[in-house]
Amino acid sequence: MRIATGDEGAWLVSDGSYTRLPPWAVTPAGTLRRPVRGVLNMLERQNKPPVRAYHLTVLTTTNCNLGCAYCFQNTGAAKADSFKPPRIDAKTLNAEAARDIARFTQRQMRAAGLKDLDLLVFGGEPLLVPHMVFTLLKALEPVGLQRARMISNGVRLNSALARQLAASGLREVQTTFDGRQAEHDAVRRDHRGRGTYRTIIENIVAAQEATDILFSIRINVTADNEHGIDALVEDLGQQLDAGRCTLHLALVDETAAGFTAATDHKRLAERFAAWHIAALEQGFQVTPPTPQARCLYCDKRRGVEGAVINADGTLYSCWDSAGQKGYDVGTATEGYYSDRRVEDRWVRCGYQDHREPQPEAEKAIDRATVAVLEWKRSRGAP
Repeated sequence: MRIATGDEGAWLVSDGSYTRLPPWAVTPAGTLRRPVRGVLNMLERQNKPPVRAYHLTVLTTTNCNLGCAYCFQNTGAAKADSFKPPRIDAKTLNAEAARDIARFTQRQMRAAGLKDLDLLVFGGEPLLVPHMVFTLLKALEPVGLQRARMISNGVRLNSALARQLAASGLREVQTTFDGRQAEHDAVRRDHRGRGTYRTIIENIVAAQEATDILFSIRINVTADNEHGIDALVEDLGQQLDAGRCTLHLALVDETAAGFTAATDHKRLAERFAAWHIAALEQGFQVTPPTPQARCLYCDKRRGVEGAVINADGTLYSCWDSAGQKGYDVGTATEGYYSDRRVEDRWVRCGYQDHREPQPEAEKAIDRATVAVLEWKRSRGAP
C-alpha cells in the first residue's frame, strides 16, 4: 500500500487498484491518518486479488545483437571503440530444454492449484532464435498457456516474423526507446555501432499493420536524453497506432556495469508528470508509474507463483540474476535446490542496486501517478 501525492491531491495505490483520498485523510507529511489507515488496511486484506495464473519467464537466448551500456546482463563496460560489452555466458534454448521447461511448469502449476499460464519470453534478444520462440510456445500450449508476451529490442521484428509470432499465440511485445533518434542511436546501437531508432519504429509500424499484436513502449529517461522526451512522445504518437500501445517512462540511473546516467530528479519531477499527460493526449494507454508492490517471481521461494528459467533450463529467482554466476537456484529437470543451498542465492529484484534511497525520484513518480489518475478521472474513467 502506497500513498501517492501530487498537485491535484492524494491517491492510495494497492496491488493495481487506485483510491482517491479526501484531503482530510492525509497528513501534511503525506501519511494516512490513523483511523483511515485502519479501515484501508482491513479493506486491502479483504479485497486482495488472488493469483489466477502461474507466471513464467523463459530466456530463449542470452545473446544480444545490441550493446547497450546500461544492460544489467553486462558483466563490465565495453572496450574503447567497441560496441559489444562483455555479458553473461552465452546460452540458447533447444527443443529438449523446452520440453523440460514445459514439464517443470506443469508440476509447479499443479502444486499451486493453477490452470492458466502467463508466459514472458525474455533474453538477451529472443528474436535471434525465433524458431526457439515458436518451439517454446508450442511446448507450453498444452500446459494451459493463456497469455504470451515478449521483451524484444525490435530490430528483427519484421512483418513476416510478426505474423508468425501472432499465429503462434504471441499477443504482446515490449520494446524500448532511449530518447529521440540522436540520443537513442548513441546508446542503443548494434555491435557495429549503428543506430536502431528508425529500424525499430518501422518494424513496429509494419507489425501493427500485419497483426493484432499489442506493443508496450518503454522510454528510458536519463540526463542525456530528458531534454528531448517531449519530442519523442510526439514522434511516436504520430508514427505508431498509439491506441494499441501502452507507454511507460522509466528513470534510469547508475548500473553495476559502469554506466552513469543519473538525472536531477528534483528538476525532473514536474516534467515527468507532463510527459505522461502528453502520452495520454497522443492516445497511448498509460498506467500510473507506481513502483511494483510485489513480484510473483522472487517474493516467494521455490517458484510458488512463478519461475525464471534460463535458456539451458537453469532456474533463477528473478530476471536480474538470470544467467549470473553463482545465483542458480535449481534446474527444470530436478526442481529447486534445498532451502539451505539457495539461502544466499535467492535474491530479489534490484539486488544489484546499492544506491541510497532517492526521495526526489519517488516524488517525481508520485506526482506523475497522481497526474495520470486525475487526467483519467476527469474523463470519466472508473
